[in-house]
Amino acid sequence: MSQEIFFACIHRCFTERSVLEGAGKGAGMGLFLVFKSLDRMVINVAPRRRTEMIALIDHRASLGELKRRRHSFHYFRSDDHLGGAERRIS
Repeated sequence: MSQEIFFACIHRCFTERSVLEGAGKGAGMGLFLVFKSLDRMVINVAPRRRTEMIALIDHRASLGELKRRRHSFHYFRSDDHLGGAERRIS
């Protein structure tokens, strides 16, 4: 998953009145619904090799608390041309 696709899906879900309009190949709702159910989402990308998604949930929080909390997401990309060095994009 590219950085552009990830942030476009999240941005569209938070800013448009109806995220299902113009769905075409998919509405992008899956990623949004997962994100809204978590405390934190971490995406690690190694282009053309793998994408890892990590979901963190505070099991001590009630469902009501979770809905009121701020959610965070973090996108990390490992670039081959940098010798595998990690670059944080968020």
